[in-house]
Amino acid sequence: MGIKSYLNSLDKEQLKYAKDYATSLLETRNQQPRKTVWTLEADHMNIAHFHEHQYIECAEKLLEYAKQNIPTDFKRSREHELKLVSRRLIESEYDEWFK
Repeated sequence: MGIKSYLNSLDKEQLKYAKDYATSLLETRNQQPRKTVWTLEADHMNIAHFHEHQYIECAEKLLEYAKQNIPTDFKRSREHELKLVSRRLIESEYDEWFK
């Protein structure tokens, strides 16, 4: 059962409890320290994720990927965009990105 189906099955009191509990969880998680995940993106896909301290490795991977995937048609250059993107994650979710 998906979350929406589950929530639709609850009565008013259960929904209020679920809302209060979710709000409490969000407040707790938002207070956690954050870490950076570096992501190499190409053609709107995630190619690789790197730990906070691996910025240089991510940049080197971007260069390596660019050398191996040289576009032949620059008219559609947006399809060949490479990005090094930072994401700030709470510590409890950080390790999940590397499993």
